Amino acid sequence: MDGTNHMHHVRIYRASPGICLAVPEPVKSLSSVKLISRKESPIDVHISKLVKSLNLAGMRTNSSCEGHEDPSKPSFPYVDFTDVQHGLGALIAQFNETDPIKWQYVPGSSLSPSPLARHRPLAELQESAERLADFLFTNWLKPQLRDGAARDTW
Repeated sequence: MDGTNHMHHVRIYRASPGICLAVPEPVKSLSSVKLISRKESPIDVHISKLVKSLNLAGMRTNSSCEGHEDPSKPSFPYVDFTDVQHGLGALIAQFNETDPIKWQYVPGSSLSPSPLARHRPLAELQESAERLADFLFTNWLKPQLRDGAARDTW
């Protein structure tokens, strides 16, 4: 033992029905936030970062999917919610300026690749969802969390 105290504080937030977030303090990256879900409704791996970032922003997500190769199921990733988050639309537009996959934000409804982008290979759509999650964390959430403006009411 080197005598150094390596304890970190972790806050547990109820983010959405069936979802909790374990948020270390301080939050250094989105990957350090752990998503805790009910076993009967696990969060798909390739959409979990986006679900985490939206829940950290205070949006209560209703459902999500990473997309499927099976044509009888949704072929693109999406997140559904009922909340409206001011400023999110402008950030999505900013992200869309640089990412090859454009995302459509419908306030109070959903976030998904735009209809014109949905024909792209599923792996590309999933990678874009992860880039969007990182973009939201870096440009929206991290400054709020750093400044202590994170929601304590989750």
